[in-house]
Amino acid sequence: KTVKQIMYGYGDTFNPADDTVDVMEDILLMFLEDLCTKALKCSTSNRLKLTDLTFVLRKDPKKLGRVLELITAERELAKAR
Repeated sequence: KTVKQIMYGYGDTFNPADDTVDVMEDILLMFLEDLCTKALKCSTSNRLKLTDLTFVLRKDPKKLGRVLELITAERELAKAR
């Protein structure tokens, strides 16, 4: 359900085809698995840290910028509470 909502938010139809959602979910899971694997290889411990993820994304300014933007927004929300 969440993948459908993300797809709609990025301009797809309100109710995309189930096979399209399945493909997008597979792509998303492969991306996240690859990102986490790379981050763990760079990590100094066996635990994944935010700094490990930002290190792996350092060569992709668009993705890194979005991650940093989300981190800032999350911290601002936490302060507001």
